Amino acid sequence: MKTILITGCSSGFGLETARYFLERGWKVIATMRTPREDALPRSEHLRVVALDVTDEESIRKTVEAAGPIDALVNNAGVGLMSVFEGTSMETVRATFETNTFGTMAVTQAFLPQFRQRRAGVIVNVSSATTLKALPMLAAYTASKAALNAFTESLAHELQPFGVRVSLVIPGRSPETPFAGNAQAWMRTRGVDVPDAYSDFTRGVFERIRGQQSEPFTRPLDVAEVIWRAVNDPSLPIRQPAGADAVEWAKGTKSNVDRMRYFVEQVQQGGRFELIDSLVHAEYRNHTVEPGQADDRDGVRATMVAMHAAFSDLTVRILHCVGDADFVATHKVFRARHTGTWFGVPPSGNQVEFRVMDLVRYRDGQMVEHWAIADALTLLRQTGAIT
Repeated sequence: MKTILITGCSSGFGLETARYFLERGWKVIATMRTPREDALPRSEHLRVVALDVTDEESIRKTVEAAGPIDALVNNAGVGLMSVFEGTSMETVRATFETNTFGTMAVTQAFLPQFRQRRAGVIVNVSSATTLKALPMLAAYTASKAALNAFTESLAHELQPFGVRVSLVIPGRSPETPFAGNAQAWMRTRGVDVPDAYSDFTRGVFERIRGQQSEPFTRPLDVAEVIWRAVNDPSLPIRQPAGADAVEWAKGTKSNVDRMRYFVEQVQQGGRFELIDSLVHAEYRNHTVEPGQADDRDGVRATMVAMHAAFSDLTVRILHCVGDADFVATHKVFRARHTGTWFGVPPSGNQVEFRVMDLVRYRDGQMVEHWAIADALTLLRQTGAIT
């Protein structure tokens, strides 16, 4: 049974993530600044531990109490929404102490055991505010952007030791008490809005109220992405969590990034629920066989059929290059033929075949597709022809 330590579990994303891992057979060490034994269901696999990520002695005691762990999720954080001129540097520093330096300190404290065992996963929870510039969040976004940079650089340092690092980027989550907690925290710090900004801030809050019907992030969205980040070594380091975060992440990616994401998540990972967001409603595949659907539903049908017919499927990208709206990809598919594939019964054979395709993107989605596949090799390997 594996063990995960999660910071900031008193509510919101941390609480939901602790519950999610408990339900799936993990031992969970749920840390909180002020421990609440009633926050989670009683379980022999649960420990609730006091941790203030801004306190060195508290971190030391937590490491001692935790013992060996397999995964660390740095989720503890504070919110801050105010115009920068009205935010004292003391408050800015306090924001960084929790959101950035606290994560760094906890990570550093657990690194020796991960490095010595040459195993472990670290997941840092950031914010979708780092994907899109928003007003009245300058200090908060800066603290999370610094966390992003730290995480991506750290991943390079730990790769030789077999330790993985991931960055989960949630969006706006009205279902959590995060905003209310942020307001209470700001009141204790005397955050003030200068009169000169009153009209500006009024407009900002009016726009926020108008966003109530827009896509948002559920705590379960974040827990699910953290679960995948911990358990799937093939995932890219950056993982948006929640409908709004996924949508915003599209705007920060190149078309080559989008194609790599599609290959990793859909073709290899079997996450068919992503197809509607990655493939345009007007999509057309210009090289399908006669009688096959050439639209977005055809993409879904092909992916479902492929994963039903081939187990242990991996897709390795050999080349992926972009020019304007077009992306060309050269891929190698490897799998075991364990199910029926277009009428060919399972052979149990290991197969390997190559595909070269050209995709045109529109508005961040695949809209046209041409492909050349090594179908002859695949037919031979599955025993369809000799």
